[in-house]
Amino acid sequence: MTTLYERELQDKEMARLFAQEELIEEAGELVAVTMQRERVSKAELARRIGTSKAHITQLLAGSRNMTLRTLADLMHAMHERVLLASTSSAEAHRQDIVCLIVKQDPTIVPHRWVDSGAFTGVGTAA
Repeated sequence: MTTLYERELQDKEMARLFAQEELIEEAGELVAVTMQRERVSKAELARRIGTSKAHITQLLAGSRNMTLRTLADLMHAMHERVLLASTSSAEAHRQDIVCLIVKQDPTIVPHRWVDSGAFTGVGTAA
């Protein structure tokens, strides 16, 4: 028996839209987790990049388009940068999705999202 999600992914257009939403959600989650870890408030992050707290809230909620430039600005303001990696669609549905945050010092901090959507910080490596 297939789930509704699996049936929806069989439609190419729906699969494309799911991929967009998944990346938007992951980007917002990455920023939010980094803010929490670094103890940076929305107001402070907004001040650092020269925007409003409301704009930060909209970006994190996914209601405002977060461009790659904006993502880079947000992470840079917290002294970090993002490395991107890709995986095949089939692998993405079978495995955890890993995103690496690279500290400016340059310590690598991997973060993993699992199927449940829960965030798990998995440590620090030099």
